[in-house]
This record gives sequence, structure tokens and C-alpha cells, in this order.
Amino acid sequence: MKYYKALYMATSESVDQYSSSDATLAMLGFEYQKLVALQYCLESRSGDIVYLECFGDIATSDASIETKHHASDSILTNQSPDFWKTLRNHVRNRIKLSQFTRLVLHTTSRISDDSIFRSWNELSGEEKYNRLETVRVHPNKGIMDFVKDIYNFNDAYTRKDLIAILERVQIYHLQKTADEIFSEIKDHQYFFVVKEIYRKELIRYLHGVISLKAIENKYRWEIIISDFLSDLRSHMQRYCRDEIPFPDILENVKYTGSETFPFITELKAVDLDSEVQKAFIDFIRAEKSSMELLKRGAYTMQESIDVFESELKERMDNYKKRHALTLVQSDLQTPKSILKSKELYFDCKIFEKHKICGVQEIQMYYQHGKMHKIVNDRKFVWQFLPREVA
Repeated sequence: MKYYKALYMATSESVDQYSSSDATLAMLGFEYQKLVALQYCLESRSGDIVYLECFGDIATSDASIETKHHASDSILTNQSPDFWKTLRNHVRNRIKLSQFTRLVLHTTSRISDDSIFRSWNELSGEEKYNRLETVRVHPNKGIMDFVKDIYNFNDAYTRKDLIAILERVQIYHLQKTADEIFSEIKDHQYFFVVKEIYRKELIRYLHGVISLKAIENKYRWEIIISDFLSDLRSHMQRYCRDEIPFPDILENVKYTGSETFPFITELKAVDLDSEVQKAFIDFIRAEKSSMELLKRGAYTMQESIDVFESELKERMDNYKKRHALTLVQSDLQTPKSILKSKELYFDCKIFEKHKICGVQEIQMYYQHGKMHKIVNDRKFVWQFLPREVA
């Protein structure tokens, strides 16, 4: 356990530093958009479609939705760029958005009692227009360009058109933050049959499904709800069995060369430098998966992991003995033995997946990572030693 804890602290340091940066706050806004989209997906019916970045941040059958997330307490002021930029976008895309009955600003900010936006959703388009006039006359620098675009009337776009747009504009203020939405999704009725300890992982999977849809069709980011619900039901089955679901850990770390690991030294010793980056990622992911298994599993989980490693090492030893049969002492440290080490390495990488007792099917990165851990613990080397050959 001390080993896992030390590793976790070492690999988490850079992540913690990044999480406090402005870049992360900006990224949180995009992740918030996907969380809100996930909420809509869970509340939609088979046959519906939820769009992202096609008709606003999110779109349903009747609404185009712009999401604005603020990490701390925020007020939607009369001259807030969140509102005026959103309205400018509605004006620019008025033909494209004409199919929607609601143009929603979904924001975590709150509306103050003296704001022009108070009781906004109860007003007519004309009343909303009149409220905005007070700002149009004296806009601040932050919204001046937006205001110019909004009121740039001509033959193709008139005051009447703006009022028609405002008729459909709604503001949902004081909406839940990212943390609150995440907690709310965890308690969704779909997840009642899933143990609390697994819900976070399931939500992370669904969040990834939404991201993947953008890659599958970069011209139209859409979630077909019938497919989404089918995928959800299928994936939930792995959390409703007696065995512990294998925790698939995603890790995008990079080996900088400043860290010293015996398994990396050993790879370089047999001219496998090209394998170092992938090996490093597999090693880190496997160790974090082990940490997660120890959190989830019974007191016997450590024993199950130890047995897995022991049996994996035995297979590696047997393969090494077989490869050593074609070597003699004079071959050591020559291109012939280096080639044999490479063959041994890649033969070990294509082992069939082994099983951890009490755990559902593992991911291959875990077995590869444990292979590197065995080397890292100095229980195995890829080089052939004098005692191993005739």
C-alpha cells in the first residue's frame, strides 16, 4: 500500500498544479456543457436527439441552449457579456434557430432584484426589448460590439425580428454547478441498481460516450437517444454482477526522462527505447487501477493481485527459458542476444489476458503494466544473464 500511495502522490502532483490554472477553469466550462447534455440525454425519450455545437451549445427538439458555468458566486449583471454575446449569436443565427420555440441561457449566475432580467421569462418580447433599451444607450466596452450587432437593423433584419427573437429568449439562472450536477446524476433513477461506489465510473463512461460522438461525426455532433439508452443498459450490466468491475483508468502522462525507473532502464538496455512512453503509461495506469481495486475489493483483494503478478511472472520466466535454449555464453551482450530479448518482450506482450480472482475482465494495459512492475521490482530482466544460458 505504501508503494501505491507514493506512486499516486508522485503522478498526481502535476495534475493538481494544472487543476488550479486558468486553463482548467476554461476547460471546466466545456466539460460542464457535456454534463448538462448528459442530463438532457438521461431525461429524453427513445426517438429524441440531443445536439451539441450544432444549434448552440446544446439543442433538444424544442430548445437551443447556451451554457455558462462560473466556479464561484456570480451575478448576471445588466451588462453581462454572458447575456449579450448569447443574444448576438441568436441574432446572427436567427434563420438556423427559427425551428426552436425556446432560446435558453442556462447559467450558474444569479439575477439580482434590481436587474433588468428579473422576472424575464414572464415578459413579452416587446417588454424585453424595452428593458434592454436602458443598456443599449450606454453599453460598456465589454459588450459594445455585441450591442452594435444586435441593433444593426436593415431591410433583412428589423426591430420586429429582434422582438420575435426576444419572445423566445429565456434565462435559467442559479443553475447547478458542475459538482452539483454530477451529484444529481449519481442519484438518477437509472442508477438505482448500481452500487454507489461504481456510479462515478459509470458517469465517466457516459461522459466519454458523449465526447466520442464528436469524433465519430465531426460535422454533426449528435446523441441519438435510442442508441444512448441501449448503450447505457448494456454497460450497466457489468456493474450488476457479483464480480467487481475492472476500473479502467485513463491516464495521459508523459515520460520526461527525469524519473528513474528500473523497468525503463531495462527496456533501453535491449534497444527498446521506442517502447518507453507506452510502457510508462501502462505502468502508471496499472498501478492506479490496483489502488482502485484495493479500495473496492474485500480484504482478499491484495492477495488476488499478488497471485495475478506471481502467475504472470511464472509465464514470463517460462518464455525466457524457452528463448534461452538457442543462446550460448558467447552470445551474451551481442546483437543476437539483444534480438532474443526483443522477441521475448513482444512474446510476453501478446500473452492471453489473465484473470484476477473476483474481478471482471481486465484491460490489456493492466497486464502490460504489471509486466513492467515485475521488472521494476527487480524480479525479472529482459537481458539474458550468464546463469540463464548454456
